[in-house]
This record gives sequence, C-alpha cells and structure tokens, in this order.
Amino acid sequence: MARRRITARRVRRRSREPVALLMILGAGTFALLGGLTWARGVVLPFLIRSRPAQFGTIEESFDAEAAVVRKESVYVAGISGILRPLVGEGERVRAGTAVVEIANPQSRKAAEERLAEIDRKIEEFDRRNAAEYESLRERIRGWNSTITGLVSSIREAYSFDDPDAVAAAEDELSEALDGRAEAARGIEALDASRRELLVQRQGLEELLRKSVTLVECRVPGIVSFRLDGCEKEFSPERLKDIGARTIFTAEPTIRTSVDGAEARAGEPVCRVVEADEWYLAVGLPSNRVPQLGGSSVRVRLPETGERQIPARVARLDTGPPGGYAIMILEADNLPSELLSVRKTRATVITSSTQGVLVPRSAVVKVDGKTGVYAIYKTMAQFKPVQVRAQDDDGAIVEGLSPGTEVITNPWLAKEGRRVK
Repeated sequence: MARRRITARRVRRRSREPVALLMILGAGTFALLGGLTWARGVVLPFLIRSRPAQFGTIEESFDAEAAVVRKESVYVAGISGILRPLVGEGERVRAGTAVVEIANPQSRKAAEERLAEIDRKIEEFDRRNAAEYESLRERIRGWNSTITGLVSSIREAYSFDDPDAVAAAEDELSEALDGRAEAARGIEALDASRRELLVQRQGLEELLRKSVTLVECRVPGIVSFRLDGCEKEFSPERLKDIGARTIFTAEPTIRTSVDGAEARAGEPVCRVVEADEWYLAVGLPSNRVPQLGGSSVRVRLPETGERQIPARVARLDTGPPGGYAIMILEADNLPSELLSVRKTRATVITSSTQGVLVPRSAVVKVDGKTGVYAIYKTMAQFKPVQVRAQDDDGAIVEGLSPGTEVITNPWLAKEGRRVK
C-alpha cells in the first residue's frame, strides 16, 4: 500500500511539471521583451551615430604623372667666361633688358693691357707732332691768304688787260698752290700715321667687347636662372611630339646659373618665361582615360596646394589598348610656384558637383525609395532624397537642408523610433 501511495504521489508531481515550465518560460519571455524595450529606449540612443549634412563638393578626378611646358626663351652664353646675373630670380623684365654679363678675365686683362699701351702711343704721337701739326696748319692758312690775294691780282690784271701782270700773278698763284698742297700732304701723312694707331685701338676695343658680353632678353617676361636640361624637349613648339613616354622617362636635372660660375660658350645660362600661357602634359594608362564632360577641366598640383587651376584640353590621344594616353592641357597665367618645376603629380578634375553633402553610409533604400534617416527632435524620420553625385565617402543629395542631422548607421534606425 505504501508503495502505491508513493507511486501515486510521483504520478501527480509529474503531471504538474509542464505547467510550471510554461509559467517560467512565459515569465522569462515577458522579462526579455521588457528588457528589449528598455534597451531600445535606453541603450539604442547611445548606439546611434549621426552627422549634420553640410554644403560640399564631390569631384570626378584622376591622378597622373605630368610635365610643365612653359612658354619661354632660353639664352646661351656668347663666350666662355665668368657669369654675373644682372637681375634677380623671378624678376619681371622688359624686352632688351640685359640680364646676364659674361666676362673672360684672361682675355679682358690682355685686351685692357694692350689698349692701355696703344693709348700711350697715341698720346705720345699727339704730343710729339703737335708742333708740326700747328706749323703745317699755319702754313696752309698763310698760303690760303696768299692765294686769295693773287686771285684778286689776276682779276685786276685782266681788267687792265695787262698780260705781263696776269702771267706774273699766275706764276705766283701756281707756287702758292704747290706750297699749300705740300703742307696738306704733310698733315695727311701725320693723319695717316695716327689713323693706323686708331685702327689698332678699334681692334683692341672689339677684343675687349668680346671678352665681356651681355645677354639681353628679346621678349618681356620673368627671368629664371634655374635650368633643368629639358627646355628644348618640353617646349610649346614641340607639343605635338610630346608623348606619354617622354613624360615618364624625362629626368630633369636642376642647374642654377649663380654669380661667379663659369659658363661655356653656347651653354644655356637663363630663361625668360612669358607667363601669360603655359601647358601641362599629362601621361596616364589608356584604360584610365576619363569621360570628359567638356573641353574644360581643373587641375590641382602639389606645388600650388589646394588651389584649382582652370585649364582647357588642347589635345587628347587615348593611345593603344593596354598602352598609355597623353593629354595636353592649356592654361593661362603661370603660377609663380611653377616657374622652375618640370615634373609633378597632377590631379585632373573632370567634373565637380556642389550641394548638400551627407556621408555615403547614411543613404539607404526603404520600400524602394532612396533616402536618409534624419533626426527631428529626438525621433528618426525617413527623408527621401535624390542622389546627384557620390564617391566612396559621401553623396551630394537634393531634398535635404544643410545642418540636418542624418544617421550614419541607418540599420539601427526606424521611422518614428526615439534615437536621442
């Protein structure tokens, strides 16, 4: 009997276990739902990330190797000698301005010594023959006076029809003319000797000029004494010959013409840059040739910082597949930072869109509509927008005001849910 009661009690205990379990599960579920509700209201606002929309720009651009092609004239040394700049680096000059002096000290010293010697000879000649010159000139003045008197006598004798008087006067006139001619020959001989000395001096002056030469600019512009050896290769006259390989393989080597440096005849010593026009030759792989929205682009260079330089596409050769393309850009008003720059890295901006900028992660699709979750007061509200442009980081949108707070992790947001 005892065993049966025990058995019966066990049967009754087992019959109550499912009910208790269900009660426990229900209580747990209720607690869990309450916890989730609490977490959603308390914890979720701490997980939401947001950022205000702001006015910004998204660019379509590419980076490439580039070479600066300046409109410039290169000037060479006329003789070998010591160089002396006459103007400063970056100074703007007029046409005809002397910008460099080149002197050959040895030739100049020899020419100056010989010139001084010939000047001494001329001075000695003048001193030694001064009295002779004066005597001959005085004789010529005397003979001129005599000849004038004899001419009057001859006229008078003719008027009196006196043949003897005429003949006598003519003989005297002939003697006077011979005397004046002899004095004139004496002066001519002295002058010839002096002219020989002056010819020698003129030759020495020419040697002296050749020992010192001035380089004068033919056009107005900006003077630079920094040369890179690529001036001929990258000149506006050779734009049609510049290819991508030319840009990649060019090795500019900066050489500066400084005061006291030795220059060889025919060697470039300076440049005069006409800054109103310049070019940028851009080399890039053919598969990266951009889709241009027009003939105008903007360029950003490391040397000019964040400034964007407007340029025009003067030439675009796409090149063979798998090869390289070449783009020639034409610009105005060469920046001073590019006066001596040859190779650089260029960012070419082919298009630019401005407007309200939001993080790319904030843009989502809800029920087939593109938009963002904006925060109004403390609640999330889905705001449809139209995306005008986007990149890896952001998107330019229409339908949103600058300053609107948008959620950057929208998968945690829901319409009407408190997020703050």
